Amino acid sequence: MAKKKKGAKKVETPAWLATFGDMMSLLLAFFVLLFSFSSIQESKFQAAMASMQGALGVLDTYPTIPIHDNFEHLPDLQRTLEGVKKKVEEIKENMEALKRSDEVKVSRNEEGLAIRLDSRFLFDLSSATLRSEAFEVLDGVMGSLKDLPNEVRVEGHTDNLPINSSAFPSNWELSTARAAAIIRYFESKGMDPRRMSAVGYGEWRPVVRNDSPENRQKNRRVEIFVDLLSPSENSPTQIGQSGG
Repeated sequence: MAKKKKGAKKVETPAWLATFGDMMSLLLAFFVLLFSFSSIQESKFQAAMASMQGALGVLDTYPTIPIHDNFEHLPDLQRTLEGVKKKVEEIKENMEALKRSDEVKVSRNEEGLAIRLDSRFLFDLSSATLRSEAFEVLDGVMGSLKDLPNEVRVEGHTDNLPINSSAFPSNWELSTARAAAIIRYFESKGMDPRRMSAVGYGEWRPVVRNDSPENRQKNRRVEIFVDLLSPSENSPTQIGQSGG
């Protein structure tokens, strides 16, 4: 059996290496914790989106994750979505009664409520002055939107035919003026102007190709969008709580 040599020194771990190892362990634990937090937030977000889609009729069933544990404001959101579903049916019924169901299309998704109005009964060509026959339709639409707490955006769209007049140098000005005309009408009927905005997209967001008179007519339109994700801070009413 070999004898231990006298005078041999014991090899010790440097003090800085122990500190370095502790630091690496702490950093690893820290990043694992951050990752777990991000995963939780993502699951909450996905569950919220699934809930909204389900409430809007996109899904057949609701998600299995209990959303009430994840979002404290879900009851308000749920009431908003249910109220919007009622508004969709209400607007459709109003347009059918006015025999405008072919010229007014209502749709909804997880972001909001969209109402598409054919410009034929709203404006004459190259004009931003509302026609008299547009008033009853706009009254019916506004009556359904007036008590909503959400932001309302009116978007003007044109075809690709060029316009160059003293009033409208291009389709940008024409589309924006048409959106503003509807905003002004809604304001004159009592809708809170702080909830509304007007946007002109000109010819640049067509729904179909501008390759025929019929298609160009489809692209000449005004769309009213109610943003479900951004309720107005200026409106005291809540959808589902008023009689509208």
